[in-house]
Amino acid sequence: MRRTPLFPTLLAAAAVAAGAPATTAQATAEPDAAPYRATYDVFIGGLRGGELRLTVHRDGEAYAAEAALRASGLVGAFFGAEARASATGVESGAAPEPARFESETRFGRERREVAMRWEENPSIVIEADPPLRRRRYDAPPETLRGALDPVSAAVAALTPRPVAEACGRTVPVFDSRRRFDIALGEGALDGDTLRCEGVYRRVAGYKTITAENVDHPFTAWWTVVDGVAHFERLQTPTPIGHAVARRR
Repeated sequence: MRRTPLFPTLLAAAAVAAGAPATTAQATAEPDAAPYRATYDVFIGGLRGGELRLTVHRDGEAYAAEAALRASGLVGAFFGAEARASATGVESGAAPEPARFESETRFGRERREVAMRWEENPSIVIEADPPLRRRRYDAPPETLRGALDPVSAAVAALTPRPVAEACGRTVPVFDSRRRFDIALGEGALDGDTLRCEGVYRRVAGYKTITAENVDHPFTAWWTVVDGVAHFERLQTPTPIGHAVARRR
């Protein structure tokens, strides 16, 4: 069965395959404005699959963000998957510049904690418990230049932004194992609804990358208010029906 990358897609425009205690990011700084908060309900084949919560604190150019993903419904009953993650960094240019990422994930009886810190680009120091096993197809260092962790990618892709900047861009992501892009095509505006087609694109860190599996399509919608686009919904096909993430 073809694996569908719904949660990484959602965290970067969309995603979490990784997560961590929210207190790490919250303790970094007192924000100079109310935090941005959003909750997304996830449905797979019409059945409830889980929820994703995103919180972003900003203090000048600094940001501290937390994401929490919890499986529910039949997915939660069978797998008991959940993840918590946090990231800190600065937003001084077109994209966030992450400094640190921490995650804690559980899938059934399997648990893992991961921490990444950014040193001189593209150097990313990774610590994990249990340790990550080295693989021959691990993402090479040169592919990591400019890549964001999943939570920083969510800051870049899911928080409100001018309508002209919501689509027509690519968000590079590295989740400690896989390097992928969230590529958003040009947007189509219809009244107060902005829509764009996109692809989750495998770059490195996958056992096999072929012409058939390199890209996985999705569609994203924003609601536009006073020239600002607010992310509302994402839909992507799966072998058991469409997967949909919708803001509550």
